[in-house]
Amino acid sequence: MKVNKKIITSIISCMIMTTNVASLLTSYTFEMEEETLAENKISDELTALISESSSESYPVVIWLEDVDNIDIETSVENEIGFNLASLEEKYFAPSNDLINELAKAAEENPTEYLDLLMESHLELTETARTEEKVKTEQYLEVKKEIVSNIHMDKANSVIEDTGILNDKVGFISQYAPMIVCNLTVDEINAISQNSFVQEITKYEKMEVIPCAVSSSNMLGAKNSLEIQKINDSLNLTGNGVKIGFYETDCVSSEYAEAEGIDVSRINTIEPSYVVGRHATYCAGVAAGNNGIAPDSIIYTASCEYDWRNIDWSNYNNTHLSNLEKLISSGVKVINISWGSGNYDDCYNNWAKYTDYLIANTGVTIVCSTGNSPDGYILNPASSYNCIAVNGYSYYNPVTNANEELLNNYSYKNGNGCLKPDVIAPSLNSGTSTAAPYITGMIALLYQYKPSLMSHPEAVKAILMASCHKKCSKLYVDNSNIKSLNEIMTQGITDRQGAGIPNMYNMISIVSQHSYGYGLLNSSNNYKREVQILQPAYGASNMNVSMSYLQTNVKSGNTSNRDDYDIQLSNPMFSSTKSSSKNNSSTEMIYTQLTSNDNYKLTIKKYSGSMENVHYGYAWSTDNTTFYPSRYEEGIYYIKNVKSGKYLTMNSETLNASQSDFTGDSSQQWVLKVDNIALIYYLQSADGNEENLEIGNLINGEYYRAVGSPTSSTMYLFNNGDGTFSFERFKYTNGYRLGIYNNSLSQNSASWYKKDISNISQQWYLESIEYKRGDVDMDGEITLSDADYVMDIYSDLSVGNDVNNIKKYLADYNGNGMVNSSDASLIRDYLKK
Repeated sequence: MKVNKKIITSIISCMIMTTNVASLLTSYTFEMEEETLAENKISDELTALISESSSESYPVVIWLEDVDNIDIETSVENEIGFNLASLEEKYFAPSNDLINELAKAAEENPTEYLDLLMESHLELTETARTEEKVKTEQYLEVKKEIVSNIHMDKANSVIEDTGILNDKVGFISQYAPMIVCNLTVDEINAISQNSFVQEITKYEKMEVIPCAVSSSNMLGAKNSLEIQKINDSLNLTGNGVKIGFYETDCVSSEYAEAEGIDVSRINTIEPSYVVGRHATYCAGVAAGNNGIAPDSIIYTASCEYDWRNIDWSNYNNTHLSNLEKLISSGVKVINISWGSGNYDDCYNNWAKYTDYLIANTGVTIVCSTGNSPDGYILNPASSYNCIAVNGYSYYNPVTNANEELLNNYSYKNGNGCLKPDVIAPSLNSGTSTAAPYITGMIALLYQYKPSLMSHPEAVKAILMASCHKKCSKLYVDNSNIKSLNEIMTQGITDRQGAGIPNMYNMISIVSQHSYGYGLLNSSNNYKREVQILQPAYGASNMNVSMSYLQTNVKSGNTSNRDDYDIQLSNPMFSSTKSSSKNNSSTEMIYTQLTSNDNYKLTIKKYSGSMENVHYGYAWSTDNTTFYPSRYEEGIYYIKNVKSGKYLTMNSETLNASQSDFTGDSSQQWVLKVDNIALIYYLQSADGNEENLEIGNLINGEYYRAVGSPTSSTMYLFNNGDGTFSFERFKYTNGYRLGIYNNSLSQNSASWYKKDISNISQQWYLESIEYKRGDVDMDGEITLSDADYVMDIYSDLSVGNDVNNIKKYLADYNGNGMVNSSDASLIRDYLKK
């Protein structure tokens, strides 16, 4: 077999951030591959179209090797001094004065205490959330610039290397490894031999299908999703969040008033092609004065000429660009309430392009599934990383009763990704209405927790985990309503995905730390195990969901996709619960809670070739209650990343070590934050006031980790990959908590000099969901807990020792003290 190889090295310099991106863009080396291998890069459809003797040119989409996200993170940090790990700010609980003020205000109506606390929470966290938003936006902007420079320069180098003339290049994406060209057969074969080229497919224009518009009853729909409860109680309005509307037309001042939109909030991406009612209606649902996020900022762009026939003789750089212009404008969530016609092979270039945009920029894209009951899910709703939304009505139009009925809309997936992800009110008008409900809800989530704007995988997991109901009936037409055999315990189902999201649950999941995210790769064997302690607190069921980002799927052929599954185990389960959808980037388990509160979630690779997989997970119960918390303050199991063992305290020797999971109190830790100094105390649940401190020297630079009655504090660092590090200073040197000699066996926990590359100094925080007030930890808050608080108060008053976790749970109002007001507030709570 003849091998024709050519090596060309081109030196590429960046116009922006030359110093810091130079390591990524210094040079590219291209090797021509064996011709038989190169042919495999050309899709079957394109191969069937072209012929060896033809001189005709064919529009094609060329997919290149993607950016390395690990290198991108390094470049971002070099440019701005922080990275993904540093985005979250510390949120504070109310001060003692405010706690007392709220308690006094609630004396006449004691049941309002938590409501008053909830109303105050947004104001209390405003400074921290603002700082978090600024840092997240700066991070994302710099990341986009770096990604754009790499993609553009790599694409231009590939074009130059193969000698393709500029007038044959239709479009180069800033954020996806994609080039659109008009090439002859010889040129297609030549470019396929470039080592950076992954796939070449036929370019096909989109046939745009709007997903209908109609007037809507916003209040009824918002109540169905518990959005109004969050608007009113927490005063979330989407303030300052940029929402993009990429529609068949642009949001128009002509129709703005009718849809309740303040014209001053509309920003139009030029060139603007079509002005119409559809985009304005969608914007009204998501961001109108009576919509989901009435204080958000609206950006609008038309898809009129994107992914259409390209006039190669008069190309003006507008095709395929408006969606990227929205992203470049700083939009964090984009609504698409239309789609292109689809066939059995649902995953096409348009869907693949969408997946890369989400993975490489952090933007969340919400798509309508389509309105044809007999058709397939539209593109780009069939993309893995988007949030695809089907529609339901929250009342029965025949009986006028409040009843949630699924509308008979698109749900078939063919060979594409399993969709939809969730459902939302469509009010009998189409999924054009359903998508902006979810878009607006995500804007509210971003206002509450801005750093989530950089984690679309976690956002989808939180959205899905908030679901605790599905429609039981299908609305076919005005006189035909039939039973629908889809229930929550089935997990992700064909027509409804995870089900109906709940805004109150979404905010509660974040406030209680019952979610997480991370990176799966060869260093952790593409597997993560999470211990979840979830008492019932009046709930019957739990939803555990997981989402991950896909980027390596071929257009029209999803057989090479990655496949990750989840399992949930519990001592009371007769068998392990599992979710293993083989063509999906999401999994969900819905199960009854048991009398044993300990659950283990396992996320693991089944198949695939992606080197680094970003995943998010979340869970909630069907009786989740919002309670504001400080940053990461809470009760945790603390798991070492390298060994997989858990931080354990010996209550007799007060020496900390690592050991296999047992779930007992020696492995439970109370993490408390100091409001003023922004630093932490780490206390064993087995101890009485003992903080984890630096003890005696073990050997060399290793110091024992011990429980001590001293009250020195430590720093907590978020490493950005779902792990955390604990750091103290000794003799002006930074020491991090790890394992002596980096051992994998049961060995002493120790402090030694900071080494950010040492995964033995990295820990997972696995949230223990005990509620403050449940002092006896039995999964219920009762009058006996109020009595228990008074016992603890009495012990503390006379100087007796009290177990750390008991004292933490007895501090019902979170002011750092246990006294009679905590007992009174528990009694008031029980009067509800």
